[in-house]
Amino acid sequence: MIHAIQKQLPRNPAARALALASLVDWMGTGVWLTTSVLFLVQTVGLSSADIGIGLGIAGVLGMLAVIPVADLTRRWPAGRVAVLLQVARGLAFLSYLAVVDARTFFVAAALVGIADRPTITVNQIVVARVVPDAERSAAMAAAHVAQNVGISVGALLGTLALLRTDRSVFVAVVLINAATYFLAAWVMARTVWSPEAEAAPVPARAGTVRTLLAVLRDWRFTVLTVGNGLLALHVPLLTVATPLWLAQATDVPLAAMGALLIVNTALVVLFQMPLARPVRSVTDGVRAAWISAGFLIACCVALALSPLPSVPVAVGLFVVAVALQTMGEIQQNAAGWALSFNRSPTDHRQSTYLGLFGTGQTVVTLLGPTLLTFLIAFLGAVSFAAAAALFLVGALCVTIGAAGSAVVESYSPGR
Repeated sequence: MIHAIQKQLPRNPAARALALASLVDWMGTGVWLTTSVLFLVQTVGLSSADIGIGLGIAGVLGMLAVIPVADLTRRWPAGRVAVLLQVARGLAFLSYLAVVDARTFFVAAALVGIADRPTITVNQIVVARVVPDAERSAAMAAAHVAQNVGISVGALLGTLALLRTDRSVFVAVVLINAATYFLAAWVMARTVWSPEAEAAPVPARAGTVRTLLAVLRDWRFTVLTVGNGLLALHVPLLTVATPLWLAQATDVPLAAMGALLIVNTALVVLFQMPLARPVRSVTDGVRAAWISAGFLIACCVALALSPLPSVPVAVGLFVVAVALQTMGEIQQNAAGWALSFNRSPTDHRQSTYLGLFGTGQTVVTLLGPTLLTFLIAFLGAVSFAAAAALFLVGALCVTIGAAGSAVVESYSPGR
């Protein structure tokens, strides 16, 4: 797997730095995601409801922060905004050291959410500013692959941290995660901090709210954003719906979910960059969106059928479902990168366009788990038919949105 990563690293120095920063960043995130709930319950004394409320507050505030933070790149070099955002994430994360009850947890979670959610969008703006047109898909794919590897390594380290669940280990986990953000900032600063690394930002001609309203009037881009968001339901489909369905509707051992996640990570590492690299134009992006929808609909069929046969066959169906989900994820990522780059103008509105596009996936991250949990609880296997319908609607929205909001036809070589 390491050899596959090295072989696929982009040649552009800034793109390589972003990939390395993503690897470091998500290693810390993997440690935190694996350990945080248990530590917050056992060492701070929070309830599940407290954690849910805090994460909900963080998610909403983070979603609201995406466009204003992305909009800063209209005034300052995007590379500097990205580096400072990583530093802000590290500082915000240190606030967890002061968590002693639910109220302080809500404050810390809010600070982290505001600094954390805009990161992916700002990094995409950096790619748009400093990476040549023909290498942008490869740059985004490399960062995504690094993210998957990082979170897997971090989860393994987090499992080791859980061998002792006291306050000192909790403090160590917080410090390690904050340190990964500072390290990621340093890695990025080496290539993107200098103003010469990118063209000077286009001076803002209007305030954030006015620009956002102008972007929203481009209704086709809004429809495109919605369609991409619906296809991004593949994330909670894997992380929430699949384990919930495995536990409630089948006799498959719960430990199998860990192996299924490894299948997902391995396929992303092996295929994300090769399959994303050719997706450059609007036409390529729309085609990838439909391929993604096809894989995800097939995944839903496999999941719906999994309770019917014996346990060995059910395990096989889950493996097939996760493989199909992963291929849908890979194609959705490629489509989203190509279409967002192509349908965003290169003038002062670019940051707001990309910010809006990123918000679409953030909304799915917030609402998707609740939606799929509700569907499974009340509809059972039929819930996967509903999910398949949403993926189909997503592909249709992408097609409609891509058809008329053109501001750049293609970022393929020679354009």
